[in-house]
Amino acid sequence: NDAIFVPAIKEGALTPTQHFAVAAHTPGAEGTIWRTDLRIFNPSDDSQEITLTFTEKNQSFIKTIEIDGKATLKYNDVINELFQLQQNHGLLTISGNPGVISTSRIYNTLGEAKTYGQFVPSSIIHKPININQSQFILHMSSNASFRTNLGFTEVAGRPATVEVALYNSNGTEIGKGTFNISAYEQKQINRIFEVFNAGEIENGYAKVTVLSGQGSVLTYASVVDNLTGDAIFVIGQ
Repeated sequence: NDAIFVPAIKEGALTPTQHFAVAAHTPGAEGTIWRTDLRIFNPSDDSQEITLTFTEKNQSFIKTIEIDGKATLKYNDVINELFQLQQNHGLLTISGNPGVISTSRIYNTLGEAKTYGQFVPSSIIHKPININQSQFILHMSSNASFRTNLGFTEVAGRPATVEVALYNSNGTEIGKGTFNISAYEQKQINRIFEVFNAGEIENGYAKVTVLSGQGSVLTYASVVDNLTGDAIFVIGQ
């Protein structure tokens, strides 16, 4: 009975290139194994060739496929099915002309074909930030019930330095630090509140700012239920 909420995408909102901040087939904490399902829709009447690029640790894996007009393609566990990779997580980019609509889901498995996971939007919805721009990420907790992983992904092919400031629900700053991101790097800081020794936090938030560099950065948090491994994906706003 696990559900994901999939927002509508405005007709005509296509871009030739769109990014997913993270796609994965990799083990996580508490015995979880995360996978990514991908759906691609061609709203054009004509078929088009699209290129899917998965980038991890300065290494890119590229697949080119054709999609018919008005057709939808699905890839379950796309990192393994399409790229034949395992224990990987990184940036997923889809390029085409005039472009497609795509959505993804990162999920864990309970066995016996049971899954639970989180909807992950593309950069049509999930907008990046540039130098001197900031985003806030809400819904963050760190306690016996929940853990929060904070991530940022560079999508313009240029390095950047980001500042992360953490706050409790009263708006008191409880930690701050900077992280360098290389071109097309996907970096996730697991249990971000523990990294800054912030103690137990409920209903906290983060402010992420691009301090320097010409990079363009997607920011997000993955808030995971410690008891079940179920997660929600929270984009920066």
